[in-house]
Amino acid sequence: MKVGDLVRYQWHGEGPRGLKQKVAGVILCIQGIMLCSFGLEPGEEPYKMGTVEVMWQTDKIERITYASLEVINESR
Repeated sequence: MKVGDLVRYQWHGEGPRGLKQKVAGVILCIQGIMLCSFGLEPGEEPYKMGTVEVMWQTDKIERITYASLEVINESR
């Protein structure tokens, strides 16, 4: 996931802050992502976690958990 990617929120139940299902947005900032190896067995690869800044199609800008997003279309 990188700046400029088009993403969609992965819904779990009602979802946060009243966002509608299948809302698309663009990644503005990925500085909140980090590699984490907490709780991994020896030899397992670290995974990405944290938050990214997204501008939704409603022009609202929010910080959303990285794992809750699906990349629809990668930026070039």
